[in-house]
Amino acid sequence: MLLFALPSVAQTLAGKFSQVPQYMRLQKNEHVSIGKFPEWLEKHYKLPEGCGFKLLSTEKDNLGMVHYRYQQTVYGIPIEFTMYMLHTRNGIVESISGDVVDKLSTPSTPTLSAGEAISAALSYVNAQEYKWQAEGAAEALRENTGNPSATYYPLPELVYLAKDNTIGGSVFNLAYKMDVYAIQPF
Repeated sequence: MLLFALPSVAQTLAGKFSQVPQYMRLQKNEHVSIGKFPEWLEKHYKLPEGCGFKLLSTEKDNLGMVHYRYQQTVYGIPIEFTMYMLHTRNGIVESISGDVVDKLSTPSTPTLSAGEAISAALSYVNAQEYKWQAEGAAEALRENTGNPSATYYPLPELVYLAKDNTIGGSVFNLAYKMDVYAIQPF
């Protein structure tokens, strides 16, 4: 038997892809600090083993609210197309919006290595010239970004991707995501 306590919410919109609501406005007496959000979510909604959230950005608006944008992860690996936003005032969560998954089957090892994924991507693009091969491109990128190790060479990131390329499914594969910059053809 699975037991969990439902949160005290003033308003909710059912989740499209899980039991976790797509939108929740918390009751004034439900004081959840930004730091306690992951434990609060796990307490009220059964999430997959190893589930976590990676902070992507923080933005303060003109009303004094701070908005935290998170991507769901499993054992630190991002799940593509998931996004959960916490809308806070004075460090307390007032509302939550976005999409997360609560039922997923995930492999633990990718079928390709990062190097094989780069080779497959380059073969697919099949450019005559890539941006990292262009004289001066890497130096300009490093200067513009202030990052001494910035590069146009593909940097694969391991992610979970649903078999049907949406977060509505429950079967996820490990995939490498990367940008490939081509000069010719453009």
